Order: sequence, then C-alpha cells, then structure tokens
Amino acid sequence: MDTRDILEQLSKRCTERFESESLVLSFQEYLAEFLERPRHHGRIAARYIADCFEHFGTEVVDGIGGEAVRFKLFDAPFDDGREPLIGQEEIQREFYQALCNFARDGRADRLILLHGPNGSAKTTFCELVFRALEAYSETTEGCLHRFSWIFPNREAQGGRLGFSDERRPRGRDQTYAFLGQDEIAAKIACELKDPPIYLLPSDLRRELFEDLFEDEADRRQHAHLIEGELSAKSKRIFDGLFSLYRGDLQQVLKHVQVERFYISQRYRSSAVRIAPQTHVDASEVQVVADRSVHALPPAFHDVNLFVPVGDLVDGNRGMIEFSDFLKRPIEMNKYLLTTCEKGIVMLPTSIAQLDAILVATSNESHLDELKTTPLFASFNARMELVTVPYLLQISKERALHERQVRSADVSIDPHVLDLAATWAVLCRLHRPDPENHPPETRALVRELAPIEKAVLYDTGEAPERLAADERQLLKGAVGMLREEFRDHIHFEGRYGPSAREMRQVLMDCVHDADTCLTPSLLFERLRRMTKDKTLHDFLRVEADGGYHDPDGAIDTVEQIYRERVHAELRDAMQLVHPDEYVRIFERYVQELSALKKNERIQDPVTGKAREPDQGFLEDVEAIVSGSDESERFREAVLGTIGAFRVEHADSEVELAALFPNALRALQDDYFEKNRAAMEEVRDNLLLHETDDAEDLEPELRKRVERTMENLRQEHGYCLTCAKEAVAYLSRTQPG
Repeated sequence: MDTRDILEQLSKRCTERFESESLVLSFQEYLAEFLERPRHHGRIAARYIADCFEHFGTEVVDGIGGEAVRFKLFDAPFDDGREPLIGQEEIQREFYQALCNFARDGRADRLILLHGPNGSAKTTFCELVFRALEAYSETTEGCLHRFSWIFPNREAQGGRLGFSDERRPRGRDQTYAFLGQDEIAAKIACELKDPPIYLLPSDLRRELFEDLFEDEADRRQHAHLIEGELSAKSKRIFDGLFSLYRGDLQQVLKHVQVERFYISQRYRSSAVRIAPQTHVDASEVQVVADRSVHALPPAFHDVNLFVPVGDLVDGNRGMIEFSDFLKRPIEMNKYLLTTCEKGIVMLPTSIAQLDAILVATSNESHLDELKTTPLFASFNARMELVTVPYLLQISKERALHERQVRSADVSIDPHVLDLAATWAVLCRLHRPDPENHPPETRALVRELAPIEKAVLYDTGEAPERLAADERQLLKGAVGMLREEFRDHIHFEGRYGPSAREMRQVLMDCVHDADTCLTPSLLFERLRRMTKDKTLHDFLRVEADGGYHDPDGAIDTVEQIYRERVHAELRDAMQLVHPDEYVRIFERYVQELSALKKNERIQDPVTGKAREPDQGFLEDVEAIVSGSDESERFREAVLGTIGAFRVEHADSEVELAALFPNALRALQDDYFEKNRAAMEEVRDNLLLHETDDAEDLEPELRKRVERTMENLRQEHGYCLTCAKEAVAYLSRTQPG
C-alpha cells in the first residue's frame, strides 16, 4: 500500500475518533452534557476512583476463613494481566470503603496510609490503581473535562477585544472554542484542571442544582458543585472578562474551550507519585515572559497572573501517592495536615483548592518512629491507616512465585514453588493465644502447629489428627484466628521473608541449576539464608513454640516434600488401585452395621446369607485403630456416619472424605507389607534411560519404566527432577 494512502487512512481514523470522543467542546455543549448526567460529570475524585474500582467488576475468591470479594482491576485486565496484585483482598476492601466514605461526605478529608513491611505490595497496589485510572479515563464512563481560556487574534474577532462594546464578537451563539491555531492569539490553560462547571457563579449554580439534588445526603455528596471555586488565575481572568463585557456571562463563556483529558502517569496528569524529597510539593511562578500574556487584551496587562506548579497541582482531580512517605523529614509533611482536612494548599499568593485522593506508603519502622513524636496525634486524626501484611495463604504466595520465575530457562520441579511458599508463610505466622479464644476451642488452638495453621488458612481444612467434631470447631475458629493479631502492633504478616527476598532465593536457585530447579537447591539456599541473622529482620524475631522458627520451618517443608514424593512414588508404581482401599472400608462398614443390628449379610461371592465376618472386622481394626481401641473405633465410625446422614439427608455418604485417616492407614499397611517390591523399583529408577537399565530383569525394567512414565505424566515431573526426587528420598529415607 502506498504510504500516502496509509497516512490518509490514519488521519481519517484520528479525525473520526476526535469527533466521536468530543475531545473539544464549547461551554454550551459541555453544559448540555453536564445537565444530562450531573452525577457523572460532577463526581469528586473519591467517587471517580470508586467508580473505577466498580467499572472493572468484582469476583468472589477464597479468603482466610471464608469467601472474599476481589476487585478485578487488580488482575490488570487493561494490560492483559501484566503484573497483577496477588491476594490482598482485605486491603482492596478497606481502600474501597475509604473511597466510598469520602464520596458520601462529599470530600476526602484524610490521607490513606498503606503501611506494612518492605515488599508487601504497597507500591504494586498503588501502581495498579494508577494504571486502572488511566484505562478508565479513556472510556465513555470515565471521561473527564478541563478548560482553557481562548483569546482570538484581530482577524478572528474582527477587531481588538476589550476596547469598546461595538467591537465585541458578533453573534451571541458564537464561540472561540473551535478557532484554528492561526486564529488564536493566546490560550491560557487551567493547570489545576478546575471542573468547567465552576465557571458558573456559585449563586447561579445553587439555583441550577437546587431541585436536582433533593435529599440531604445527595446534597452533601455534591456540595462541591455549588461551593467549589475557580483557581486564582482563572478567577482573575473571569473577573476581567466579566468586567469588560459588563456582566454579560455568555460573552465571557465564549472564551472557554472545554477539553477532555486523560489520566496519565507518564505525563503527570492526575496520577502523580511523589518520591521522598526535601522540597515542597506545590508553588507558583509568575507569568511574565510568556507570549500568551502579551497577546492578552490591554485591560489584562496590569493583572498579575501566577501559574500554580508542583506535584499536588499535577495530581489534582486524581490520585497522588507519597511513596515512602515517612522517609522525608516530618516537618516537610506538616502542611498536609491542613491539605487533608480542608482540601487546600497554601501557595505564595493564593490558596489552591484540591480535589484528589492522597495516598501514602510507609514501612513499619518509620511508622513506629512517627508514633513516638508529638506530631503523631495530629497526623493520626487525618490519616486512614490500612495495614498491608505479607501474604498468609500458601496458594497465593505460590502464585506470586510462579509469576516471578515464569521466564526461567530451566524446568521446575512440581513441588518447589509450593515448598518455597509454604516456608515463607510458616515464617510469618503468629502462635495463637488460647486466652483470646472461647473455652471450647482453647485446647485446639493451643496445640495448633505452624503447618496446621498454614493449611487451615489456605484451604480451611483442620488437622486430620482431630476428631470430626473438633475439626468442625477449629474450622469455625479460622476467622477469629485471623482477627486475633490484625490490629496488634506486631500484626500477623509483619515479619517474615518478603516476596522480593523469596524471588532472590528462587533466582539464585535458577542460577545454580543445571537443567532443573529442584527442592534440594531450594533447601540449600534457605539454609544459607538463615545463617546470617544480621541480614534479615525476621531472622531476629524470637521463636515462639515452633512459630517464627525459620530453621524449623525448613525441616517442616523437607518433611512435607519427603511425604509427597513417597506418596507419588507409591501411586506411580500402581501396585494397587486407590479405590481398592475405599472398597475395603465400605465392606468394613457393611459388616459392622450388620453386626450391630444383629443381621445377616449377603456374601458377594456365593450370594448366600451369612453372619458378619468378625475376623475381617478385627483385621481392619488392628490396622486403623489398634486392638485396644476397636470398640471405641466402631462407635466413632457409626456415630460419624449417623451424624452425616442427619445433617445431609440428600447426600450420599463418602467414606473417603469422612475417614481419610483410616484409608491412609490401610494404604500404609499394604505398602509396608510390599515394601521390598517398592524399594526394588525405587532403587532402580535412577537407571531409567541409561545403559545399565538393560541389565534389569524384564519384569522389573517394565515396572521401572511404567513408574517413571507415571511420575512424568500424572505428577508433572521431568526426567531430571523425577530422578532427583527419588535420589533425595533414598538419601533422607534409606530403607
């Protein structure tokens, strides 16, 4: 295609987009749009950002102790899912709630302070809100408007503006908003991006909106539409034109060009991140050399125009983030006490009215330091504190690690990320205090091991060592466990390895790996990490009954790995089908039920009625409960089934779910009796696809090949990590 045709097509599309999106409007056109949807165009920043949250929708996800609502904007749908926020649904809820509270009050009178340990995703949270606002501002629902003052040249106005009534622009329905560049003598923007509706005098706005917002709550939320004032520079220009035109408002508004603007971090348009610094965030400069000033009518030449500049000015009508807020001297932040409470900032010659959500991030050490100063009481009254802890769910921590190592050029053992996530969460958990719980659960939480609490948080599953009623009690206590330290100064999730530190560990493992990232490499790196306690704060936290014990947590994840490999290896050997254990226990329940009811049972082989098989019952009980506990075990089995049928009358009894420990005991017993055959296969798996494999007996070689294929197909191992897993099991569980 000819380049001229390409440019013509692109130009046509740009023109069509310009017209369809109404990028430039006269004030009259803007007013028509505003009156059609006043609540939409009259939103304050808090309501606008809350609407942005709602625009991308929500979904229900698994949280600690139940379901949680997740805002989909944190999945970064506007960037094809690039760099989402993993977890932190509670933080999303608190932030959104603060926005809604501000919107109901009609102004944001507090700074939202996201505080938490380093690497807990505070910056990621703010970055995603910024990116969401950028995308939302490009939609019809998220359109935003600002205005500029337009002064035409002599040819465009047919004379010199401002000298006599006779030389005013002809035709009261005309506007200067659409003049060409060569027809404009001066264009003066409003740097604070004042809503164009502020160009109407406040008394006229009051009359206009008096009947529109009838109830008190509605009027409070939209009070800014009446009480809001133009910035100092725009007010001087408005007053000058108003005087020149002898109070003719329509003539004044002909000089107004309304433009749609978009939120942008790159161009610092209503999305500004302020780094720690030692200078003020807003100021003014006088306009003296600008060509536009000299092109103004003579009546304006003695008017001093000052342009507001700075971070707060750029971020107005959007969101401003003070990154590492408390790293800069606290004296530099004192002006924010007034800014937060009244929504204004004091400039050298004027007062700027701000409409922006002020967000700050801080780590815990700096917040702790602020709490010791006399200024904390003043700041605390003007801050909305939102705690951002480390993740406490293994599955979400794993998802974070998976995203971080996605680009690694080595294969990854199917367990290594889960083990890394488990270790990280174990280091972050607090030991429950039984005194904070009701009497019926105190004993249960007192004995709760770190790994059991981690699993309870992640899946809601209680330890299988407990009786069914105890498991149910503990499941119901998850919410209380999570709330126990939420408002504590040493809140749960404050200490532990950060996501950044875990990423470094995994990247070091990738560097050390030849072809596969294995758990052995992970364990080695974790041991090295915990040796020097001066490098990481969490290593200096005193161990508490198995909690906050990084070395003990490594032992725990190693044991988890051994158990998983052992179970997968047994499954891959296919010595017996897993359903066989269910069938054995189903027969046990049938025989036991018949015995208790003094009934005969039909033999499945002969088809004849017979007495319950006491020998079979005793054999099963010897395996799953021990001979001394057989009668108690029988009562527990029948009682559990009866209770399930009462509570779930329409559901079929699933013995595997009700009696997992019994089925596991049957499985362990079978494999113990066939241990020699298992070990023979295990010890020869390392010969797979080597020359030495040809020397194996044909039947043994067949079992080895079948086992290795199942490990790869059913459990996700590559050949290297499968052999490494088997070798690790042989080293740590010999015999």
